[in-house]
Amino acid sequence: AYEDVLLKAAKVNAPQLNIEFGLPAGPLWQVDNALVVDGETWMWSSWWFPQEVLRDPRRDWSPVTGLYGQLNDAVGELAPLWRSFSAEAATTLDAEILGVRPGSPILVRDGLTADADGNPLVRMSRRARMDRVSYMLTY
Repeated sequence: AYEDVLLKAAKVNAPQLNIEFGLPAGPLWQVDNALVVDGETWMWSSWWFPQEVLRDPRRDWSPVTGLYGQLNDAVGELAPLWRSFSAEAATTLDAEILGVRPGSPILVRDGLTADADGNPLVRMSRRARMDRVSYMLTY
């Protein structure tokens, strides 16, 4: 069984983040969620996007569609602008959420996603257990 679990939804007003993440100016939401499979957390993510896009991500959270479902309903089709992949050592927070030892290797997928018009809208960072998650890129 698969479940998308909301960990946190917080309002953030840090203009430097908008610049660093390539997002439009203005207050942001930071939403953290975890993907849980058969009771085990495989991956967790942090997302940043303009507050004006969603009134409150907590209100309409679905364990099936998670944040992407809400964003698609609010703005329509989303399109990736870029993705990057790296391996990192699990932080204390990663270890707590993923149930691994601090320092264990994890797979990190960062990215920037645009709305249907190509405007940057969502910055995300996904941190996954390397023993549970893999990615396949098709061109």
